[in-house]
Amino acid sequence: MKRIIALLLAMLMLGTLYTGALAAEMTDGVYVGQGKGFGGNIEVTVTIEGGKITAVEPGAHQETAGISDGAFAQLPQAIIDAQSAEVDGVSGCTFSSDGIKAAVQDALNQAMGIEAEEEEAMPIIEDPDVLVIGAGVAGMRSAIKACESGAKVVILEKTDRVGGTLGGGTLIGVNSVLQKEAGIEDDPELLIGDFERLNAGYQSRNPDVEYSWNKDLGVYFANHCGEEVDWVTSLGIEFTNRTPSQPTLYEPLSVDRVSSCKRSSLTDVVMGELQKYIDAGQASIVFNTPATDLITDESGAVIGAKTDSGDFYAKATILCTGGYGYSEELVKRYNLENFTTTSSWFTTGDGMLMAEKVGAVLTNMDFLTVYAGGLKTPESGLTRSLSIRVKDFPYIIFVNKDGNRFVDELGKYLGPKSGTDKLLVIDGEINAVEGRCMPYFDYFIWQAYSTSSDSGLNTYISTVIRNGSGYMEPEELIRKLYTTVNFEQYAAEGGGSYTGGINRLLGQALWKPTWEGKTYRKGGLGSYHIEYEYYLSGKSGFYPWTRQAINAVHRSENEEEVPNE
Repeated sequence: MKRIIALLLAMLMLGTLYTGALAAEMTDGVYVGQGKGFGGNIEVTVTIEGGKITAVEPGAHQETAGISDGAFAQLPQAIIDAQSAEVDGVSGCTFSSDGIKAAVQDALNQAMGIEAEEEEAMPIIEDPDVLVIGAGVAGMRSAIKACESGAKVVILEKTDRVGGTLGGGTLIGVNSVLQKEAGIEDDPELLIGDFERLNAGYQSRNPDVEYSWNKDLGVYFANHCGEEVDWVTSLGIEFTNRTPSQPTLYEPLSVDRVSSCKRSSLTDVVMGELQKYIDAGQASIVFNTPATDLITDESGAVIGAKTDSGDFYAKATILCTGGYGYSEELVKRYNLENFTTTSSWFTTGDGMLMAEKVGAVLTNMDFLTVYAGGLKTPESGLTRSLSIRVKDFPYIIFVNKDGNRFVDELGKYLGPKSGTDKLLVIDGEINAVEGRCMPYFDYFIWQAYSTSSDSGLNTYISTVIRNGSGYMEPEELIRKLYTTVNFEQYAAEGGGSYTGGINRLLGQALWKPTWEGKTYRKGGLGSYHIEYEYYLSGKSGFYPWTRQAINAVHRSENEEEVPNE
């Protein structure tokens, strides 16, 4: 087995080189950093002026719109206020928050002239008894159970982090301590009965598709799931919903069994337990090392896995590789191309495809994690990311990533293609709009709350222009663009600071969009919660910043010099 250099727990060491206040002098300039989010790389532009962070501007990313919005809206200003990447993440956007903070730290390291240090190699267990493929919570727990039995374990992880695609930490347990606290009586037979009933329901709704379940596995799960809930509870995980309840969307269970914990908390406590065995030399994690094929002996038994860095052999191999939302091959095979997945970029069905190559049969493959826009849960009233059997819900209208159906239908009644005078405006993540959909909108309102420089604004519109290529000319697109600043929180500062010592509203008023060396005329600008500016202490007149911005736009469009006052 070839020696493999691994990154030590990259996700757990985010920004640990320089925590709290900045530890070294930073050189003024604009720096672009990168970090890994839920959907892939996140790019962030950081501006340093006078040795301080003055602007944090998110750039290109593949995070899921709606789910990641909070992180992109809140973290930039929090980082500016703290003058550090070490700020609290946004609840519900853990991976996106980590990616933004990592990207900012990368930019700050550049400003301080710090080169990334190669982490010390983690010792790799020789001749392991068990090989686990995938370092999500399931993979880590499998490794812990094997170590508890005295086995030596190696975990192969394709990314640079543990935790996998854990989507909220949903816990289901029979006779768990959580149920007992709530006075709920449960029994494994009740859960098995729920499995049987749900299976029958799936089959009745899909008579042309054979849906099967492994009853032996179901019985085992029913008898032991409560123990696992008790185990992670004893480790001190943080709950978002400790009291058991019913699952959303599906048919009710016989009793309340579902609790939720914080994604990061569950990952941390399980990793903490695994770390004990790593420190004892009984387990190791090999990061950035995807398994490519399973290795079998002459009898067909699996004896290890191939990687680009070498072969790994073990007495037993456990596949914990997650789903297949980003596998083009499998998504196409099971006719699910029109469903936009919220799975992370690394969920490419590796384990399924490897197992299939050595004779495994794939069943029940019409499950896919999707973002069901417009669905609201009774508990929160918020749109949620749901793992559902899509064919079971013909009464839900889904749309694909191109906006097919929704935008087409809406465009018949509103907007420039409708032949009416009714406007259709998009307010928010316009960089996520597919180019084909752009001609359906009269205006694009960009919530540029954290964008604090001309370069940041131009970087953003470059993404929008590229998305619209072939559907709208840059001049037409930018003419429909309105930038906005946040007066709800920063009315007194005119929306916040902007490069050049002016406020953000004035800066955006003066900004002339530039693309490939050519300057264009924007549609306009505005402010979120303008009523907060109606009267400002120490300022004369009403709406002082807005009046100034109107004047600035007028003068800018007429090429007149505009003062900073």
